[in-house]
Amino acid sequence: MNENILNFRAWVPVTYYDKNGFDCETKIHIENVAVYSDGACGCSEKDLDTALINLNLSELDEASARDYIENNYSTESDLWYFFDSAGVVVEQTTGFVDKNKKLIYTDDILEISSILQPNQKHKATVYWDAKRGAFCLYHWHNDKRDYLADYLDYLMEYNKQIDFLDK
Repeated sequence: MNENILNFRAWVPVTYYDKNGFDCETKIHIENVAVYSDGACGCSEKDLDTALINLNLSELDEASARDYIENNYSTESDLWYFFDSAGVVVEQTTGFVDKNKKLIYTDDILEISSILQPNQKHKATVYWDAKRGAFCLYHWHNDKRDYLADYLDYLMEYNKQIDFLDK
């Protein structure tokens, strides 16, 4: 584990109008969000700008998305944006990184080597297990669940790495 354990990111629903005037719905991926006790989250203008740029929308579509955000979410001046919990998915980092030194978050889908068959890879989803009080993996191929830290210890012991699959 490291100092990144309390980092959060969020997927925030946004609607914008495309060049033909049609409603388009998407979720913007915002890094470095603050999470509040009521489940809402917030981000800086800079992080919101980065998230909107990463959508690769046309200037017109991006302006429409910004209008939607300003009309549907709260702002504190133009420096901080608040998003209520409705439809927002907040993910916490596990503190671990993949082979590319990218932080692993809850809900990430990983491609990992099988412990019993190291040449075979399969997919697993990272989640927080409140009962165990730990980050865990759900293995898609066998419906098995185990501790993320135990699995990463195994990988380090055998000099293996995990691949992060984009959502």
